[in-house]
Amino acid sequence: MFGKDLRLTDNYGLQRAVEENEQILPLYVHDEFSPISNRFAMSWLLDSLNQLSMGIARSGSRLMIRSGNTTEILLDICLQFGLERVYVTEPTYALDSQAFSKLRNALSRRSINLVLIPDKILSLIDKGPQIRQFKQFHQAVSRKIKASPIFEINKLNFHGVADDFSWDHQDSTYLYSRVDLGMRWSPGWEGANSKMNLIHKGDFVSHYLSDRDSLHESKGIRLSPYLVNGEISFNSIFSKVLEESNDDSDGENPFWRQVCWNLFAQHTYRHNPRLQTHSILPAIDQLPWSSQSESLERWKQGLTGYPIVDAGMRELAQTGWIHNRVRMITASFLIKHLLVHWSEGADWFFNNLLDADVASNYFNWQYMAGSMRESNPYFRIFNPVLQGKKFDTEGKYVKRWIPELQDYPIGLIHEPWKYNDMKMSANRHQKFKEYPDPIVEHVFARTRALAMFRKYLKKGDN
Repeated sequence: MFGKDLRLTDNYGLQRAVEENEQILPLYVHDEFSPISNRFAMSWLLDSLNQLSMGIARSGSRLMIRSGNTTEILLDICLQFGLERVYVTEPTYALDSQAFSKLRNALSRRSINLVLIPDKILSLIDKGPQIRQFKQFHQAVSRKIKASPIFEINKLNFHGVADDFSWDHQDSTYLYSRVDLGMRWSPGWEGANSKMNLIHKGDFVSHYLSDRDSLHESKGIRLSPYLVNGEISFNSIFSKVLEESNDDSDGENPFWRQVCWNLFAQHTYRHNPRLQTHSILPAIDQLPWSSQSESLERWKQGLTGYPIVDAGMRELAQTGWIHNRVRMITASFLIKHLLVHWSEGADWFFNNLLDADVASNYFNWQYMAGSMRESNPYFRIFNPVLQGKKFDTEGKYVKRWIPELQDYPIGLIHEPWKYNDMKMSANRHQKFKEYPDPIVEHVFARTRALAMFRKYLKKGDN
């Protein structure tokens, strides 16, 4: 049963099923109790399943798709076709999760064996107690990871008669809300493989450090949506990097470190299952956070008056994506300039990102809030003007997403209130469609945030 492993390349669960059975029945269940977080993520999933279905068809089989209660659907299909085993992989299920135990027990009562195939890499992060510092985690994982063969399923012996690629009628609302992801994305396992080919070109791994903060679309590899949907495995990524480097120093490679950071988020979530709602550092939840809904709404709409923040929020609303650097800037602004609890921003991101992932999203928001030992310190407060000037020097990113600033000079593109004043002085009797003034002045906001953190956090909290 496919889940968070929508690929034919390096799919160890599918490989195991093929090796142990003469015929298999590929199945994907869209569980009604686990709805997709937003229309962007759902659109990606539909495109990914379509590509998976075509790949399975070329291999001589067909993908069955069902929607509803996973347990009831599996029981119905297994009894209908006389199936005795169901194969699933991590991270679709975790061995010690309640969901896995409940499904396994329900199937075993009908003499059906639920076989969980562990992830080669994720299994490394499950052993032993929680590691709270990234440096220690990174070193431990890097020592254990070795290059493993990457295989692809080319032939499947099909069991039974499956439907064409389709959704049940109760999911028709998803189809009506589907969005065009455009030319910037190629969802699916084959698109993921194409992304991996970039590592072969132009010394990508060695140039990653200088390119990763570039807001230009051609610079980043943007693997996160593919990882979220399991269209590429961690094993494939690490093996490719090791293959390209031909040495054992990759633990210090910035691209390698970034992928390990993603694993660190998964590790942290498994040891902190309430990551979505409770700060790992309880003191953070006790701070006197702002209850002004107007500030939060202006942040969501991209109307804070700070171009780099607003461009990011508008891009997110329109495309379901923003660059990692801009995610940090917008998160820092909400938490430390507007004093809004991190969970408000984390929920908004999760409900809009096409790469929405519980572990990664909420882990990184807690990091920005200073809620972990390995965290962004409370006194590190991004200046949105300086961040804009540093990472969008010519204002191309800002002008793309904020049409009101198209005619603003480059020198003032990240401080538009100065240009507004100049225009008003030169044309006192003319009305302008102005970009809003800053919702809060930076120096004032920084001083206020530092005062709050210093007053309520004890020494050693962050």
